[in-house]
Amino acid sequence: MTRRQFATLMTGISALALLAACGSAGSKSPTTDSVPDSGPMVSPPAVDATTPTSDWPRHNDVGSASELVADPAAPRSIITVTVGAAAFTATLADTPTARAFSERLPLTLDMSDVNDNEKAFELGETLPGVASNPGTSNNGDLMLYGSSTIVLFYESFDTSYAYSRIGRLDAPDGLAEVLGAGGVTVTFAHP
Repeated sequence: MTRRQFATLMTGISALALLAACGSAGSKSPTTDSVPDSGPMVSPPAVDATTPTSDWPRHNDVGSASELVADPAAPRSIITVTVGAAAFTATLADTPTARAFSERLPLTLDMSDVNDNEKAFELGETLPGVASNPGTSNNGDLMLYGSSTIVLFYESFDTSYAYSRIGRLDAPDGLAEVLGAGGVTVTFAHP
């Protein structure tokens, strides 16, 4: 099965799941329990909708359910970030940087500690990006610095640097402890 055929199949499954969810609006499932009451958002990870947190920029992050189902070329928006035995889920932003990053997964990177607040890895290739200053980098932010440095923040702080957004860990609690001091191996993959 080709990637396009798989995407088309997943789009069909998503449409059925959305229709089923509309028919059972009074019930909650494990998929929708953790999502704020903004309406049902049920779809498989391959075309999952992203729900930004209040501190997450809202430009081009989320489309309507019909836009997401209608786009079979949409990137897989949920990834896993694994450090040793600890696994975190992350939601990718809807940006060219996130799509290019997603296409390269799985990646296992030996990341170096930078400034006691982030882990970084210099890729051997460039990714597209439109950098902007977020003002504050938050624990769990996954960003691109320059055109080829992947950065995973484990401490929140005000910054004057510009980054291109890749995504954000959904529940980054404990990330600093898991990453520890110094270098660490981190695997980014699709579930």
